[in-house]
Amino acid sequence: MSSSERPSQKYLRLLNFLHVDVDDLPADAEPVNVDRDAVLAAARQRAGRLRFLRARSEMEAARSRFSQPTLSELVVQKARAVLEQIVQSDSASREKFSLAFRSGKALPDSEVLSILSEFQALGHDLDAIAKRLKE
Repeated sequence: MSSSERPSQKYLRLLNFLHVDVDDLPADAEPVNVDRDAVLAAARQRAGRLRFLRARSEMEAARSRFSQPTLSELVVQKARAVLEQIVQSDSASREKFSLAFRSGKALPDSEVLSILSEFQALGHDLDAIAKRLKE
């Protein structure tokens, strides 16, 4: 089967192969009843299961390749202030996000740390920002 065939064409070819296999049996052999619809349904189910398993393994591989960078202790201690500093330095963020979000007051600690991890993955030097902040 070529990769340019649509799925419906592939199923028709499968049915044709099943038909040819049954027709090629010797004439004196016992008659074979093949439920082509059942075979096709089983093939579809198996193909779906294989696609699902392949997608799951690809997601797990991607997740293992992309590990969140760990935040330094200084950044964790000053997390909300670091987030506020990053967002305040971006003019689009000041217009887009509320004051409560920009300061991190409306967010749980885990969410603030998750956001900072994403900023760090994007290349922000959080340690330098945390060091610049006043005690």
